[in-house]
Amino acid sequence: MFFSLGCQRFKSEELQNCIEYPDISLTDLKLPNIKSQIEKPDGNFRLYVSNQSFDLIITDIKIFIDDTAVLHERFDVEHQHNWKMFRFSLSKGIHKIKAISITACAEYESQFEIAGDNWAVIDFWTKKHGKNYTPYFSFENRCEEIAFL
Repeated sequence: MFFSLGCQRFKSEELQNCIEYPDISLTDLKLPNIKSQIEKPDGNFRLYVSNQSFDLIITDIKIFIDDTAVLHERFDVEHQHNWKMFRFSLSKGIHKIKAISITACAEYESQFEIAGDNWAVIDFWTKKHGKNYTPYFSFENRCEEIAFL
């Protein structure tokens, strides 16, 4: 499932005053140091996060699991082959993941299931439309390791 909300009203309060195609420097954006209670080095949910956009070579990505912020960091596209892994301890069952980017005015939300050990990827992308672009996230969740090329 993909969400690209463009000029529509965002669900997240943090994006209510978002300006599309901002002239914002990430050095101006203050990112909080989030200490997640569920982030564990031996967690059963491995989440890989990456910026895959050459239009926004650096963007912020904030991830929520079950409505709780678990990370908010800057991600550089580099050569698109860089994913940062985070591990979380999640109970079996249905969970909710949400990703937002304040600098890109993008939001994504989906449910996923944990049955044991899981590997997931959330990527930030942009689709070009002339001089403009549409930012969006993609998400994939598996019960087997993910191979990156």
